[in-house]
Amino acid sequence: MLKYDLLGFQTNRDVDNFLACLRTHFGLESKDGVVTTERCQTRLQKFPIGIDPEQFARTLRQTSLPQSKNKSRHYCKNVRAPSLPSA
Repeated sequence: MLKYDLLGFQTNRDVDNFLACLRTHFGLESKDGVVTTERCQTRLQKFPIGIDPEQFARTLRQTSLPQSKNKSRHYCKNVRAPSLPSA
């Protein structure tokens, strides 16, 4: 992974865990979020992602292909964010 110029992670905790792994297993340190090896430098950064649940629901309702709706319902049937109460 350190052959890339940039590695993106979901959270600061993920970045910290990756850095801890590099430190523990390879003896590598970072400075200002950059890990330097013999070959290159890799910048580690947080890029949180998410979806707009209302837009996602609208998109599902507007899908014109019945098989797409059924497939989406199948995959999303019991999926919910952990912090939200079940509906």
